[in-house]
Order: sequence, then structure tokens, then C-alpha cells
Amino acid sequence: MTRRHWAIAVFSLAVHLWGLTAPLLDHHAWRQTQTASMARNYATQGMRFLEPMLDYQGPPVRAGTEFPAYSYLLACAYRLFGVHEALGRLLASAFAAWGALFLYGFVRRRLGDSIGLASALVLCVLPVHLYFTRTVQPESMALWALLGFLYCWDRWLRDRGAATLALALALACLGPLLKLAYLYLVLPIGLALAWEHRGWRRAAAPCAVLALAVLAPAWAWYQYARTAPVQVLPLDASFQLEALRSATQLWFYRNLILYRLPTLCATFAGTALAGVGAWALWLRLRTGGARGIAFLVSWLVATALYLILMGKYGVHHEYTMLPAEPVIATFIGAGIWFCWERTARVQWLKPTVIALVLAIPLQSGLFVERWYRLGQTYLLSAGEAFQRISRPEDLVLTNSRELPTALYHLNRYGYSMDLASRDMEAVDAYLARGVRYLLTPTSGAWSEHPEWAGYLAERGAVVHRDREFLIFRFP
Repeated sequence: MTRRHWAIAVFSLAVHLWGLTAPLLDHHAWRQTQTASMARNYATQGMRFLEPMLDYQGPPVRAGTEFPAYSYLLACAYRLFGVHEALGRLLASAFAAWGALFLYGFVRRRLGDSIGLASALVLCVLPVHLYFTRTVQPESMALWALLGFLYCWDRWLRDRGAATLALALALACLGPLLKLAYLYLVLPIGLALAWEHRGWRRAAAPCAVLALAVLAPAWAWYQYARTAPVQVLPLDASFQLEALRSATQLWFYRNLILYRLPTLCATFAGTALAGVGAWALWLRLRTGGARGIAFLVSWLVATALYLILMGKYGVHHEYTMLPAEPVIATFIGAGIWFCWERTARVQWLKPTVIALVLAIPLQSGLFVERWYRLGQTYLLSAGEAFQRISRPEDLVLTNSRELPTALYHLNRYGYSMDLASRDMEAVDAYLARGVRYLLTPTSGAWSEHPEWAGYLAERGAVVHRDREFLIFRFP
């Protein structure tokens, strides 16, 4: 590794240190605790890769989840060092740094070392990347796999080599296994690269191999996931069609273009620099000054189609924007290079470029700061209370909208339901399944429905009373 490689890796790890030891109660805690619960269950229930288990579907049983490679790696770390949530954040951050190195290597071959370095460093501080590549989720690993495939597939198409091809296919396969929607990216990007290097006729064979290597494992895993006793993935066609319905409405594109891209993905300064970068690359393409720039357009189009196909699901889940960050960072890097090259002739341009570059991490930090704030902190005290008053095998019902979050912090199995959206008779159904305890916060809907306390008191008793929560025990 060169000094520039080390600079990228250290910079990436440094910007992800913020909130490293925070409990999993920050933004998208539900998704993080779901991933972390699988890792903890591997570590405590047995390292059987094909049997991922969750906390919130009653007694532990195999669940139909995405390919649990990230959770399994985290479980290995738990077995070595103990269950510490910081290990999950460190693992995600390591994949983020490695992915930035892949982007640097890929862009450097096409646009030069300076643009490659700028692109990799910018990637580390774009808003969605900055936050969601340090959360305990498989997103960071999936993006690493996508960027690794991009780098290795391009390298194999240039230089050949059986080992490079095997690595490229393995990474191409891993992305959609971790996040099925990455199929929208891996296949078009692979096809565009093969066309660029081989032409349409000679691209057919490698693309067929790529399609087989990607589609067959994804089909096999998700068919296996469908056979699990507990289903958590929205794999039915009706869900996908409902999500796509939003893509036929004008508000979806206004939200994407005017809000999500400039605030979640690029920042305002980054958007301006990306526009300059697109212009600079267009000029180089017209004059024949850079071979391979046309692929960047294909990459950008594939990413745009991916964002559209995510539909309403993408609107509500910011981490789905993560695959857009590398190509955006590449155009921003080109814009930074284009402007900096002209600072010698235009004196006022240098401070302007510096201000724009510094504005990117500044806006990112200000925007995502709210995502780092902790919510439902009463669960930390509730978890301590449950360790004292209950047994590990006792099933718990939690009054919560976020299915995995409360049970994860209680370190208990059980169920979750929102009392405000269900009839109280639903509690009896859970009691019939063997629930021994109920946890509820005392704020929100609970304070507006005093009759709930009476209903539960008829069936059990309060065994722990706190200003922020109550714990009921049932016989």
C-alpha cells in the first residue's frame, strides 16, 4: 500500500469514530438491533450459519433473512472479544475504508491519481455514507462488495487472470445476497464494463458467466429463506409493485431530485462540484482526452434506475441511497480536480474551491448529527431490571412499534406490539403463547389510556416501576 492508500484508510476510519461506543438506539435502531440480534444468537445459540435467529418472534427459531454474512462475522468477533456493540460498528467501518480503497483504485485507472484520491476522500464524508457505513447493518459490507466487484471486474477485463475473475464473481455474487436490490446495479454495471472493453459481440460470454454467478446463488438463498418458519423479508411481488407505484408520481421525483440527492447524497456544495465534474468529463470525452469516461455515464444511469426502482421503500429508508454515493463522489472528485487545475490562472478560485470542499463534510456533519442522537434510552435501565427479575428463557411482550429494538436491549426473546394500534385482547393471545412479562414505556399513548393498566393488572402485577417504564409479570 502506498501513502495515499494509507491516507484514505486512516481518514475513513477517523470520520467513523463518532459514536463508536454508542448503544444501538440511534437512527434506524430497529434495523441495527435486528442485525445485532442475529449475531448475538449465533454466538450464544450456536454458530450454524444456515440458521439465523431473531429475538422478536417468540422462542428462537430459524428466520428467513438476507444472507447473514455480516452477522456471522460479527458473531465470530463476539466469540473472541465478548458481545460489544462497538465491534459491529468497527466491522462496518472497516468495510467502508476498504470500499473507499476500491473506488480509488478504479477511478485512478480511468481519470488519474488526483481524481481517484479526491473521489475516495469525498466518499468518506458524504452524508449517507458517513452515517450508514458505521451502523450495525450489512449495508457497508454490501457496498464494499459492489465496489470490489467494480474494481476486480474492470481489472480482469483489462488484464485477465483466473484469480481476479474468481474474486470479481465472488464479490458480484455477495452484493445481491446481502441486499437483493443490488441486482439492479451489479448486472448493468458488469454489462457496461464488458461492452466497453470487449464490444457487444465479445461481451456476451463474460456477461453470461457473470449473470449465472450472480443470479443462481441469490435465487438459491432466497428460496431457502422462504422455507424458514419465521418470515421477515418482503419477497412477494405485491410489495414490490406497491413500492414501485410511487415511481409513477411526480412527488417521488421532486423528493429524489430536490431533497434526497442534494441533502442525503451529495450536499449542496458537492452537487455544484459534481455538476462541474460532469462538464469537465464531457469536455475530455469530446476531445478524446480520457478513455473510459463513457462508462461513468452508464454507471450513473444504472444508479438512477436503481433509485427509481426502490420506489417508496427508498423514500422511507435512507440507507437505500448508499449505492449512489460512489458515482456521485467520482463526479465531485472530477469537479474538484477541474477547478483546482485552474486556480493558478484565476486567483479568486482557490479560496472558493477550498470553501466548497470544506462545506461538504460540514453540511454532512450538521445533517447527520440528529441521526446520532439516542432515543428510547429507558431501554438501557429496563435491560438491567430484566437481568435481575427474570430468567433468560422467560418470554417478554413489549409495547413498541419497532419490533426488534426493545427485546434486543432486554436480551430476551418474545414479541412486540403497539398497544395503541391493537385491541387489548391481543395481549391475551400472547399470554397464551407463554409470555411472562410485559414492558411498556409510561409516555405517549400509555399516559392517554389509563384503562390499559387496569386491564393488565387483572392478569398480572407490576414488578418494577420506573418513571419511564413499567414491567408487568403474569402467572
